[in-house]
Amino acid sequence: MSVIEELQRKSRNLKSTTFEDSLDELSKSLSSTLSLKDIASFTEGLLGKRAERSDLLVLLACLRRIEDVNTAELTEVEAARGIASVIARSTAPISSLDSSEEEALQGTREEDPYARISAQIREVASPGIQAIGKLLLLSPPPSADVQDDQVLITLAALADSDEDWATEKTATLAESVLDEQLPKHSKARDTFIVDAILKNYLRPLFSKFKPTTITESGRKAEYRDPDLDRERALPHETRQTKPWKYHDLRAIPSLSWAIRNADEALVGQNWPLFIPVLLTLLDDPTTRVRSRGLALSTSFLAKIPGRTLRDTGLTTVFEEAIFPTLSFLPNLTPEEESVQLLKPAFSALCVLARKMSSPESGVPSRAGNGLRDRILREGIFTAYFHAREHVRIVEILMHHTAAVIGDLKIHAVKHLKELVPMFSTTITDPFALSHPPSLLAAVAALQATIINCWPRLSQGVWQEEIMKMLIQSWLRLVDDDSPSTTNSEVRIQLRRELNKTAKMLAAVVAAGDDVPLAEKISPLVAKEAQLSGLFSGI
Repeated sequence: MSVIEELQRKSRNLKSTTFEDSLDELSKSLSSTLSLKDIASFTEGLLGKRAERSDLLVLLACLRRIEDVNTAELTEVEAARGIASVIARSTAPISSLDSSEEEALQGTREEDPYARISAQIREVASPGIQAIGKLLLLSPPPSADVQDDQVLITLAALADSDEDWATEKTATLAESVLDEQLPKHSKARDTFIVDAILKNYLRPLFSKFKPTTITESGRKAEYRDPDLDRERALPHETRQTKPWKYHDLRAIPSLSWAIRNADEALVGQNWPLFIPVLLTLLDDPTTRVRSRGLALSTSFLAKIPGRTLRDTGLTTVFEEAIFPTLSFLPNLTPEEESVQLLKPAFSALCVLARKMSSPESGVPSRAGNGLRDRILREGIFTAYFHAREHVRIVEILMHHTAAVIGDLKIHAVKHLKELVPMFSTTITDPFALSHPPSLLAAVAALQATIINCWPRLSQGVWQEEIMKMLIQSWLRLVDDDSPSTTNSEVRIQLRRELNKTAKMLAAVVAAGDDVPLAEKISPLVAKEAQLSGLFSGI
């Protein structure tokens, strides 16, 4: 019996439960070193199939006891690459169903396999990446004209810490191996992103379910085929139409790696390769997929030239692709899923508006302001009306209200009639202190409004409304003893922000009113001494 056959026998009888413990136990039982050619012979039997857990244990244990390799010999270099390919295939987030099972599922809907595949990959990822890194060091890095490398694509997928199968440790390991093979800011890395990932891997993977809103060249489709729209309305959640979702789960994280490592010049030259994939993700009904698509679109929009968005009509395409997500609200959508979607959706729209207003876009800033007006009216105000009883939703809305007002600046005054009542309802809510983050976010949004809309707030009824909501919130904070605010740090922060807002209001009143705020509040403080803290320093 050969050394490897003996290891196979032992691997089937291991009592250790975790993969790492089993690998350590198996490695200790191996007393002799092995040549790379011996290990390559073993892997030949694994080609064309996914290695079992026991096979992977044997392979990695052998690599820990490998003898010195002569990298000058082409056969040993080829053997190292072949072994790395087998390990990559066994650690890749790809469905482990065999060909007959795959064929049986063609054209049928399958439950999202993400959790199942993630659990399978999670325990083998770290030792697998380490072994791949060791093997790739034995062979020269790919040349600048690399067209396709499934090993590196797998590493790119494992380098995404946002995925359930990855940890910070495994993501860092995979990234370090990629850096060794594809140095940053190198021609080889750029070519790998464009040719290997975008053209040869992602484009055919997404070819069966193309968006109808763009042309083949990636520009806005001015004339859409009604038949195609009706076809898209039919169920397409199958392994055949969406292999990137139900079979090969490397697609989204590898796209993420490509966007993260692409500079603005590369995105500007190759943007048509990104657009179909991003729009497909934005249109997916699964929360996990759509939220990743929104996050990736945000990163992409930050890098694509504003003039390109304008000239191709893609501003409208992205706007119409993202806005429907803002209607995913409770009670039709579970609150947890709504939270996962709203935050990246608002972030993507804010980035799009900034890109439309950038000087290099070649269009007036009012184009971006028009989108910001729509974000407030059709996004934030509508969502608040339908879901204001959900405090986590309110927190998200308030955070992005502050961001939009900061971008609109003085142009936000047209929305005061909606903004001030929304702030008042949130800040004076009797249960606002049960979730301090929402209250703090609302106060921050109010501060942004005061900073940018102060000419309209210097006189009139708005300053009275603001003073009223600050007083009610302060008195409720003073009297409150709920568990959520008993923490002294929370109380101190709330007091500080309310007092800061009152000082900002005082400065606004001083700029446009004949009567200083100090004179207006003195009777109130005389009647209610607890208000002295709110108006301290005024």
